[in-house]
Amino acid sequence: MIGLSHDSPPALVTYICDECSLGNYQNKRLVCGGKGIFDAFHCFECNWLKKDRDRCPKMINLRSS
Repeated sequence: MIGLSHDSPPALVTYICDECSLGNYQNKRLVCGGKGIFDAFHCFECNWLKKDRDRCPKMINLRSS
């Protein structure tokens, strides 16, 4: 299995649902709510593990907590 690392470069643009990309959430990071100025990406490992197919990462995080 590939080693998981947060230092990997971004690999694939992430799908963000309309609820997370509009209104009060616009231009904010999905996890911490800080100012977001770049596109969201899945890292190489998440892409390799096919987590990029799970749809919006914020909705996935909310369901698992």
